[in-house]
Formats: sequence, C-alpha cells, structure tokens
Amino acid sequence: MKKRSDRCNQLHKLHDRLVDEVRLLEESVQEEEEGFENPLEIHTILTSLQTVLHQINVELQKCPPEE
Repeated sequence: MKKRSDRCNQLHKLHDRLVDEVRLLEESVQEEEEGFENPLEIHTILTSLQTVLHQINVELQKCPPEE
C-alpha cells in the first residue's frame, strides 16, 4: 500500500509542476504575437505537455482520495 501512496504522491507533484509549465507556455504563446521567435515549437511542446497532463490525470483517478 505504501508503494501506491508514494506513486500517487509523485503523480501529484508531477501534476502540479506540469500545470505550472503549461501555464508558462500558454503565456509565451500569448507573447508570440509580440515577436516570439518560434511559436510552432512552443505549440508542439504545449500539446505534448497537455497530453502528458491528461495521462497523469487518468492515473490520479486510480489513487485513493487525499486525506
């Protein structure tokens, strides 16, 4: 049971970090209109991170509720 709890804790931490990264990238996409150099690369990274974030959310649904 401890192993599962550790995994869930790690998933929660990763989720929080990814949410921050996605937020920062979305802000960068908004700045691209003001001359950001490679908007396609940012969109590709953002899409990848959002896919991973979705997968983490699916895995987090398998975790017991936090107390």
